[in-house]
Amino acid sequence: MKIKLKSLGLILPVVMILSIFCIVGVYATNGVSIFNEIFKMGDGFVKKNSVDDIINATIASNDGKNTIKQSANKLIAKVYKRNDFSILGIGKNGEIIPLNSAPRTLFAVNQVLPIECLRKVNEDLVYATYKVKDENGPQYFMYCFFTKLNSGDEGAKEDTELWWLTGRVMFAKKMLNHKSFDGIKVGSAISDVVAIDPLIDIYKPNKIAPFKHQKYDENLGKYVEYTETPEPVLTFTSYHLLKDGILCIGYTRNDDQSEFTVSSIGFNDTFEMPSNVKNDSAKLKIQSEDYPVEQ
Repeated sequence: MKIKLKSLGLILPVVMILSIFCIVGVYATNGVSIFNEIFKMGDGFVKKNSVDDIINATIASNDGKNTIKQSANKLIAKVYKRNDFSILGIGKNGEIIPLNSAPRTLFAVNQVLPIECLRKVNEDLVYATYKVKDENGPQYFMYCFFTKLNSGDEGAKEDTELWWLTGRVMFAKKMLNHKSFDGIKVGSAISDVVAIDPLIDIYKPNKIAPFKHQKYDENLGKYVEYTETPEPVLTFTSYHLLKDGILCIGYTRNDDQSEFTVSSIGFNDTFEMPSNVKNDSAKLKIQSEDYPVEQ
């Protein structure tokens, strides 16, 4: 029996909708990530506009007026350990350490640390959100930002694009704003800051215990074992990703027996931080639905 063209026009959208539900069903039941399917390129490159496809795939519904997106908390199932990210060359306080061998492309990061939530800041900047839990520490969100490079300069193949880890990695456990820290002044105890944002411990320097090593002694003509005590770290900085900007707090102490106190406070309401890829800055701003949900 022949199908009239008018009927076919009604059937095709229904088939497409059912296909989308089938894909989502497979992803939900079998753990097949749509990210891996779209990122099948290699050499760091991804299909052109595939990032937009991924971001659109996380939209829950559209009521005709507003685009409703699923929260990061609902999208992300896996919880990583902080050490899992050491392969990316990320320092303790979120700085991106210059390492030529680190997998820094969006493609490579997705291969080693599968992405479950990807969002757009602007046409040239996106971020991936992860759930992280340190040993004996709180669970928090980690945000990795990626900037789109000029594919022509990178020798990209036709219809591909290249995204690279940029700025710095940001962390958040609570949805806070600048006013949340109104009581913090220069000279405040670090415990006062911890009471507001418990993530200070992920920035605080670890105490390095004395260690032994061997050194050649010219007089004895042999290697002698020495015990070396590292100099204590007396300063550090914490970075707080807030709803209305980025707060940077500096800390100092006199020695490793004394506690840190606040030595400087800086607030940036543009969310701009130095880029480690381009000679400009990266706007490390996230969407409201991607802040952590209070437990």
